[in-house]
Amino acid sequence: MRRISEATGRPASTLSRLVNDIEDAGLRVRAGTVIFDETSMLDTPSIYRVLVQLPAEVNLIFIGDPGQLPPIGPGLPFHMMVKAGSIPSVTLDIVHRQDDATGIPAVASAVRLGKSVALRRFDLDVALAWRLSLPSVEGGCRGKDHRSFPRHVWPCSWRR
Repeated sequence: MRRISEATGRPASTLSRLVNDIEDAGLRVRAGTVIFDETSMLDTPSIYRVLVQLPAEVNLIFIGDPGQLPPIGPGLPFHMMVKAGSIPSVTLDIVHRQDDATGIPAVASAVRLGKSVALRRFDLDVALAWRLSLPSVEGGCRGKDHRSFPRHVWPCSWRR
């Protein structure tokens, strides 16, 4: 929350903190904009507890990804908003977190669309070429697959 506050010059808090500030500390939001981030994980009761406290003059922005984790509690309010044609929405379709060369964006897209994904078998030589750090194994590790390593060796860690 600190980084959001620093970047915007405005207060930021978790939903839980906002609910507490409204219900217990008497905070009254009278105007402005409330931005809900990671909204795909918000359940109906949580959003309701905030919305009943806000006047109609407050603008609401819901940010999220319906392909991410759903809420633990009841309801899928964000997912329903995305499906509703009456609520303006924007879909971002360029992945910035992973390079296309990793294959992660293509696999994630296929999984979302319910398509099967043919993945290559793990190749230790390729992993070593990517500079994965493996604990030393008697006799070296080139040419061996993961079954020849003790359980405690996996997962590998990146060496920077």
